[in-house]
Amino acid sequence: MKIFMIHNPRSGILHEHIRVNLLLMRLKEKFNVDYISIKKSDNIVDVVRGSGDHYDLIIACGGDGTVNKVIKGLLEIDENRPALLIFPLGSCNDFAKHYGYTKSVSKTLKAIDKAQFCDTDVGMVNNRVFVNVVAGGCVSEVPHNVPQNVKRVLGRLAYYFWGAYEMISLDNINSESQFIINGECINTKVALFLVQNSSRVGGFRINSDTTEIDPSLKLTYFEQMDVRDCIHIISQLFWGRGIKHPKVKTYSIYELIIESKELIRADIDGEIYTNLPLKVTSSKEKIRMMKMIGGMS
Repeated sequence: MKIFMIHNPRSGILHEHIRVNLLLMRLKEKFNVDYISIKKSDNIVDVVRGSGDHYDLIIACGGDGTVNKVIKGLLEIDENRPALLIFPLGSCNDFAKHYGYTKSVSKTLKAIDKAQFCDTDVGMVNNRVFVNVVAGGCVSEVPHNVPQNVKRVLGRLAYYFWGAYEMISLDNINSESQFIINGECINTKVALFLVQNSSRVGGFRINSDTTEIDPSLKLTYFEQMDVRDCIHIISQLFWGRGIKHPKVKTYSIYELIIESKELIRADIDGEIYTNLPLKVTSSKEKIRMMKMIGGMS
């Protein structure tokens, strides 16, 4: 097996990068491995597009942004597209955790030895690729608003605290929106909507009923809420078991249109994108993922 290891040294903290070096050293004992360290994430797409078809497996060592760029590069390879394995660094790693990837060197090596694979969908929003989530509403900008020094100190907890603050302080901000879900129209007031390719968003476990890897996209929206609703939902987020609440609706989707008369900004995979309306579909292309032993976390 020929492996290409792509490492973003700006993701994560020192001891995580020591693990990357250990993983690289162990892999070189058994496989043909090339390694590259890339600090500027925009360059990752070009590297994967230009060299990816020379390999059987690409290991993305980084956070959600790094994974996003690697997958975008993979989708531009027409033939001999390699499989993907993620060695997560940093705070959230939503997409990686959904597929069971861990920061354990030994578990990662076992997965590579087993070499089992599955295919996953990639989402399209207004003809642009997204890997993990499209979000809009009151807490969709949490990843942008959490100060970097707070993330360094609190790690994943920073998102919990900041998200709780946003939900309670903005509980009266609700937007009249229209969702056309697989051809069916729903009009409602929403505080937040999420279109997900995994069960996790911003460090939060959103869907409580996801017990195995589900390749379909999910729409989750939060209807008009008061403070009591917010507190109930926040408590479920803190327990990390997903949300069960009558004002939180989830649908499996293959085509979705989101519209609103109000100005609502959408975020794609942690990057501010554009305002509504949005059209979301599943891409015809799929990414081949290497399975972890034990499956989804």
